[in-house]
Parts: sequence; C-alpha cells; structure tokens
Amino acid sequence: MAIYDAFISYSHAQDKPIAAALQSVVQTLGKPWYKRRALRLFRDDTSLSATPHLWPTIEVALNDSRYLILIASVEAARSPWVGKEVAHWLEHKSADTLLIAVTDGDLAWQPGNNDFNWSDTTPLPAVLKGRFQSEPKWVDLRTYRQGASKRDRKFTELGADFAAAVRGMPKEDLLSEEVRQQRRALTLAWSAVALLFVLGATAGWQWKVAADEKRIAEQQRDRAERTLAAATQTANGLVADLAVRFREVKGIRLDIVQGILGRAKKLLDDLIAFNEGSPAVQLIRAVNSSELGFTLAQQGAADGGELASQGYDIAKRLARDDPGLDGVDNALGRAAEVMGQLREREDRNRAYEFYREASAAFATCLEKHAKDLDCLERQLTVTGRIGNIHFDNKQFGDALAAYRQSLELAQSYAGLAPPGPQTGFYIGSRHNHLGRVYVQLGDPPNALQEFRQAQLAMEPWAGDPKASSTFLFELASTYNNIASTLAMQAGSDRDKLGQAIGYTERAANGIEALAASDPANLFYWSNLAMDYDNLEFLYGQVGNRAAQESYARKRQFAVGKASANDPGHR
Repeated sequence: MAIYDAFISYSHAQDKPIAAALQSVVQTLGKPWYKRRALRLFRDDTSLSATPHLWPTIEVALNDSRYLILIASVEAARSPWVGKEVAHWLEHKSADTLLIAVTDGDLAWQPGNNDFNWSDTTPLPAVLKGRFQSEPKWVDLRTYRQGASKRDRKFTELGADFAAAVRGMPKEDLLSEEVRQQRRALTLAWSAVALLFVLGATAGWQWKVAADEKRIAEQQRDRAERTLAAATQTANGLVADLAVRFREVKGIRLDIVQGILGRAKKLLDDLIAFNEGSPAVQLIRAVNSSELGFTLAQQGAADGGELASQGYDIAKRLARDDPGLDGVDNALGRAAEVMGQLREREDRNRAYEFYREASAAFATCLEKHAKDLDCLERQLTVTGRIGNIHFDNKQFGDALAAYRQSLELAQSYAGLAPPGPQTGFYIGSRHNHLGRVYVQLGDPPNALQEFRQAQLAMEPWAGDPKASSTFLFELASTYNNIASTLAMQAGSDRDKLGQAIGYTERAANGIEALAASDPANLFYWSNLAMDYDNLEFLYGQVGNRAAQESYARKRQFAVGKASANDPGHR
C-alpha cells in the first residue's frame, strides 16, 4: 500500500499558491472532525525533510503515491523537474492515475488523433505526447492561479473532482459527507458557547440582584461585583480561547463561524456593559476584538479585519491615556501583531511597521515587568516575524540580527523559567533557524556551528519525562540538519560522510522511539522512511553494501508500517 494518496507536481515559479490551496481542499474534504485530513498528499514544500539528495527522495514519494496530480501550466511544461516527475510516473504507473489541473495555457483534445493539440501554449510536458488513449480527467483552475480559499464554493467543487477521483467515490457523495462532518464538528463548539451563556447569565443575575435590592448588605454587593468581575475575566479567557481554536478548525461554513463567535462576543459585551467605562473592561474588549477579528478574517469574513482594527485602536488609546494600566502594553503588542499578520500578504511594509510597534510594546512591558514570561514569549514570536520579513526580502544581515535577538530573548526566558525541555526547545529551535539562514547564504561552517549549538541546548533534556514529542522531533530535526550540512561539505571526505551517517542514525533512533510510543502515527513512519532512505544513500557513498541493503529493508518496513495505518490519522 502507498504512503501518499497523491503526489502534486507543479512549477514553483508561478503555481505554488494554487498548489497549496488545492492540497488543502483535496486532503480535507469530507474528513472526520477529529482528524487532520482525509487524504495524505505529497507536495515538496510541505513534505520534504532535510535531505542530502533531493531526487531519490522525490522518487520514493512518487513510488509511494497512488495518483499524480499535475498542476499544468506553460512554466510546468518547460520545467525539467516536472517533466522528470511525469516521466517517472509514466514509467512506473498507469496514465489513468494522472489527474490534471490547468492553471495557464490552452488545452484542447483532438478526438481524431487521440491526443491534445500541441503548441507553444500547451501546458503539458512533452513526455505526455501520445500517452493517452482517451481524453484524461482535467479541471480548469486558471481563474484561481494566485491561490484560493476553501470558503470559495466554486473552488471547493472543482477540488472535489480530484478528491472524489482519489477516494474512488462519486463527487456528490463526497460533498454530502463534507456537510455531515461539518455538522459533527459544530457540536463541541456549541457546547462551549452554551457554557459561556450559563456563566454570563448567572453572573449578571447576581449583579442585578445586588444593585436593585438596596437592603442587601454591602458585603453581598461586593461579592456579586467580584463574581461579575471573575465571570467577565473567565468569559474573556473562554471567548479568546474559542477564537483561537476556530483557527485550527477547517471546513466550517463562514456564516456558522460568524454565528458562534458572534453569540460568544455578545455574551462578553453584555457582561462588559455593566461597567463599560472601566479601563480594565475596555482592555478586555480590545483583547477580544483583536482575537475574534483575527479569527474571522482568517475564515474570510469581510468584517474580521474591521473588528481587529477596532481592538487595535482601543488598545492604542488605552496605552496612550492610561499607560500604567496593568496589561495594556501586552494587549497593544498583541493587537499590533494581529494587524501585521492581517496586512502581511497585501502590504509587507505596513506589516513590518505593525510588527515593529508590537515589538516596542512588548519591550515596554518587559521594562515594567522584566520577569513577565508571557511578554517574553510574545516578543520571541514577533521578533521572529520581523526576521522572516527581512529574510523574504533577502535582507539577510537584518534577518540574522532579528533571529539573534530572538535567541537572546529565548536565553532570557531560560534564565527565568524552570530549566527543562521547554527552555531547551526555545533555545535549540532558534539556533536551528539561524543555521538555516546560513545554509541559504552558502555558509556551511557557520550553519554547522548553529546546528551544533541547537544540539547542545536540547540533548541534556532528551531523556526528561517532560520532554514532549514536539521537543523530541525538533531534536531529531537538529541531527538531520547537522547530517545534511556535513554531507554538503563532504564531497569524497569519508570522515565527514561517516559523521553524517552517525547523525542521521541518531535522528532515525529518535523517530523510532516516537513511532514506538505512537505506532499509529503515520507522520513518524513516513519521516522514518526518509531517514532510512538517506542512510541507504550515505552508506552507498562510502561503499558499505551490507549496511546499504539493511537500510533499504528498513525503509521498506517503515513504508509498510505507514501504509498499514489510517492515512487520515493526524
């Protein structure tokens, strides 16, 4: 059985946005609410781990896929990589399992010739000439080339053509299953909202009784006010948590998301109304407007950005008029960060300005409360976002400066928080980010130095019972980063190749332990298969045929274990 249900072949030059959007629709349509996806698709941007040899890994993924989805465009037709992937597929698989999504060019079938009409604008690789007995399945996605949202019903229906073909079921049945799964996913969300309404009704009733019945003792009134304050704070936390959780739920219709979050917001507004003029209450409004607005904007709601902007304006006013208000700097920083995230796609310069404002607010928070771990963590995040913008703009010197600042903040966090796997993770992962920048700069020695620092930060906690699977996987990735950099430098240097083998084996051992603790996790087994594939290649480079064959068998075993599991798991 195959690890992947489909392999997406596309030109990175123009079709990365539509490839990502199509992958999202195809692999999640009709999935149960408790699973990440219904199908597992390979797309090199999302599926490749660090590897010293790209094409053998692509071959493995092609061989372990049931269908090939070709994102067809003029650029793809000219791409040697796309042509090589399609040629490999035709050599080892049936042309009947090739599905085509057209994003550019002209595609016309000539029944008399049993072939397409070939010209300079034909979006297919030349290797497909004369390879079809009849017109293959293809879908016109040219209007969505710059990307699309699953909220677009027409795009979802077009994506359903591919999902239905891969799953071997009628398209109508698949779309009906999607609706059923959406309804199931809503049950838990409505339960959370019901809890909020019970809490709000109880607190509001207690406050009104205390206010209207003047004969009630002042002590009871104070108790009711404290209850109202506690209820408002609790509802604040629950509404914000609900907003964040909705960002992780895919496939629910926008009007339903708006309905649930709108009712949750109304509950909080009703509680806030009892003490509207309080700066502390206004701060609660600012925080929730930012979080709710961000969630709605991500879901595609037109008013989500406006709500987030309102939260930002309130937080900025409070920071100006009442700078001593507890939590105001953290709230302004988060509101500015949200505005930056919402602006990043359309105006990266404006997003950068918001991130700088957020960083300044978190810095003010840390000036007032140097040991505030929440402000430190938020500053870590926003500093990383600033570094990402510099990196995307190829401002590598500025990117390195931002990432180094993020590392310094991580070290400060480690000096305040109890030592353990979490502090090791923060420091180690940031050294890994720095190392990857040096890889892009063509500086393997400095990259290797950063990766080894990540190793030193994380290894002492590898055996700690509190080490999470995320920590252990990051440590395994660190070993793979070191191995890849060594292999990049090695050439014919057998000593460096031997070190690369050693680190790759450490990575494989770590993933083996994770897979043993969670045998149904396909993600672990598929990554383990890639580690074994890397070891097979490296042992081949040093001429150790016995080890090479051993790891080839292990790779097949890992592939089999992954194939035996539910492809929708996690």
